[in-house]
Amino acid sequence: MSDPRQTLHQALAFRGTRRLAVQAIAAAAGSLLLLEAATHQGSPLAFAQDDDDSSGRGRGRGRGRGGDEDNSGPGNAEDAEAPAEAAEEPAEAEEVEPQAESLEVRIVGDDAGDFVPGELTVDLGQSVTFVNVHSDEHTATGSGFDTGIIPDKGGTATVVLDTPGVFPYACQIHPEMTGVIRVRDENGVVPETQSTAQEVPADATTVVIANLAFEPSAITVPTGTTVAWTNDDAPPHTVTSTDGAFDSGILDPGGSFSFTFTEPGSFDYVCQLHPQMQGTVTAEGDVIASASQASAAGGQTAPSTPQAAGPAESPVSIVDFSFEPATFDVAAGATVVWTNDGQAPHTVTGDFADSGILDPGQTFSHTFAESGEHTYACAIHPQMTGTIRVGAAAAAEATPVAPSTLGAGPEGVWLIRLTPDDASILDPHQALATFREDGTIEADFSAEPGDGVMTAVLTSGRGEWSVSEAICRISLIALMNDGNQRFAGTATFDAEAELDANGRAFGGTFDFAVVSAGGEPSGNGSGTVRGGSVSLSP
Repeated sequence: MSDPRQTLHQALAFRGTRRLAVQAIAAAAGSLLLLEAATHQGSPLAFAQDDDDSSGRGRGRGRGRGGDEDNSGPGNAEDAEAPAEAAEEPAEAEEVEPQAESLEVRIVGDDAGDFVPGELTVDLGQSVTFVNVHSDEHTATGSGFDTGIIPDKGGTATVVLDTPGVFPYACQIHPEMTGVIRVRDENGVVPETQSTAQEVPADATTVVIANLAFEPSAITVPTGTTVAWTNDDAPPHTVTSTDGAFDSGILDPGGSFSFTFTEPGSFDYVCQLHPQMQGTVTAEGDVIASASQASAAGGQTAPSTPQAAGPAESPVSIVDFSFEPATFDVAAGATVVWTNDGQAPHTVTGDFADSGILDPGQTFSHTFAESGEHTYACAIHPQMTGTIRVGAAAAAEATPVAPSTLGAGPEGVWLIRLTPDDASILDPHQALATFREDGTIEADFSAEPGDGVMTAVLTSGRGEWSVSEAICRISLIALMNDGNQRFAGTATFDAEAELDANGRAFGGTFDFAVVSAGGEPSGNGSGTVRGGSVSLSP
C-alpha cells in the first residue's frame, strides 16, 4: 500500500500540463494513460507553452529570479535572487534552462514553507516558473491556476499572470504546502481580494471546511434548505456532488459556496482536489417548487459560448460522472461528438486529442481517420474513463446493442460475491449491483467478514455488461480505500458467468488487476464470482 500522502497521485496525473509525458496508469482497458490536462478556459493565470519540448520532464522555459526579502516582480526587484539557505538542491537534480524575465518559485520539500518564496508579488503579464528540486512530485493548484504534477528532481512548470488579484495555491499531494501570488494592476496596485466568497443567506445551514475535512461531514435538513460551505482551511478545496447535482469549482481560502436542496434525497459529495474529504447532505420532505439554485462561488469563470457541434455521426454523452457509452465502436473516418450533458465541467483527454474544459452544454468532436483502440479520461475526474474502438469497416451499429436483444439479461438488482484465489492481493468482497437496461452496471461493495486485518476495501464501481448465449460478461472498475478510509487506488474486473435457465442467478470466473493511488500496479489475479437476483418486493 502506498504512503497515504501519495494517494492523490493517480488523480493528479490527469491534471498534468501539456509538458508532461504520458504515463501508464492501469493494466485494464488497454493500460489507461495518464494524460495531459487542459487548462481552465478563461483562467486568469494561463500556462506558458514550451517549444516542442517532449522530454517528459515538464521543463519550462527556465530559471527565473525569485525574490528574497522583497518577493516582488521586476517592477521593483529586478535583480533579486532566490534565498540560498532555503534548501540544498539534490545533487541529481536536473539543470533548468534560463528563461528571461521569469521569476522562480522553488519547491524544496514537502512541508509548510517549502514553496520558496511562499509569497510573491509580480507585475501584470509576468511569468513564474515553479522548479521542483525535491525528491517527490508536487503541484501548485488554486482557483487561478493548476500546474498539474511537476516531476521530481528538476521538473518545472511555468504560468503567466495576466489578471490582477490575489491567488492562493497549495500542493494537492502535500496540502500543508501553501503559497500566494499577488498580481499588480496597470497602476501598480494589487486588488484587495478576489471575489471568491458569495453572499451566504442568513438562514443557511453552514458546513465549515477545515483541517482537510468537512465539519460536520453529514447533515440532515428539510427540503428547501440552503446549505453553505465556507473554506476556513489553508489549501483550496471544492464541494462537488458525486451525482452531478452541484459543484463549487475551486474555493480559495475564505471562499464560500451555497446550494439549495429542493428535492428529497441523500447527496454525497467530495473535494475533487482531496478525494479523502467526503460529506453527505440528506434532504427530507416534499419537493419544493424550483427556484433558481444558488450560483457557484463568485469569481469562477462563466461558461463560454458552447462550441458548435461537428457532424453528429457518433454521439457520446458526458453525464456526471461517466461517459455514455463508455466503450464505443465506430468506423474509420467517423467523427465522434462528445456533449457535456452533466452539471459539472469535464474534459475529453486522450492520446488522440484534448478537448480542454467543457462546461455544461459544450461539445467537442474528433475524427478518427485510422483503425485502432483509443482510451481517454476526464482530466478533472480521472475515474471517468472511456474507449473508442475504430474499425477498418463500417460499424454494424452506431450505438451499443441493447442487452435485451442479446438474450435473457440480469436487469435489476443483484447480490454478487467475488472470491479471489489469492486473498493477499484482494480480500473477498460482496456487492449490491444494479444492472441497467442500457448495458451499464453500478455496484456498491463491502468486504466479506474475515479473520485478517484488511488493508484496502472496495467501495463503489461502474462498468458495462452484456449477454450472449446465456453468458453474462461484466467489465467494471472500482475505487479502493485504505484502512483510514482514504483513496488507495482502483481495481479492474473482467468476469464471465453463465446464467441459469431463469436468468436469475449466475456463476463463473473473473480476472482482476489492482493499481495503487500512485498509479503503480499492485497485483493481479483471478477468482470465482457468484450472483443472484434480489427481489425489491416487500
